[in-house]
Amino acid sequence: MEPDHPQTHSLPKQLVGKVTTDYRLEWVARISMNAKDVQKFKARLKQLRMEIQEMDVSAKESTQPVELDQTRVGRLSRMDAMQGQQMAKQGERRRQQQLLMIQAALTRIDEDAFGYCVICEEEINTRRLDFDPSITRCINCAE
Repeated sequence: MEPDHPQTHSLPKQLVGKVTTDYRLEWVARISMNAKDVQKFKARLKQLRMEIQEMDVSAKESTQPVELDQTRVGRLSRMDAMQGQQMAKQGERRRQQQLLMIQAALTRIDEDAFGYCVICEEEINTRRLDFDPSITRCINCAE
């Protein structure tokens, strides 16, 4: 086994101790080339997080309890309001799930694990990450 190289910490964990110096140099060059892309994804994730948090604040009113006073609101209007409330609650759950996925992606960026499938540890295609930077699986493992 080759002695530890100063750039070993930048390699994906499945490659540590298994690659040649030439591959390490190629990998380090690729990492530095992609650093801009990673920063772009990080900025996009932070922007998405901010947008979702803003939507969450503006949607809070829709999840408030529906008033059951029949003298003020008719039965059908009340049923419509209850349906709207349930849809707003489901939207809130969906937004919370998205926030968790975004935070997990930001954590992976900080840990130098961003862009790798959590199942097979292969690289995720950049076009797939462009579509959704919080994706955790490559196209093969997603199927």
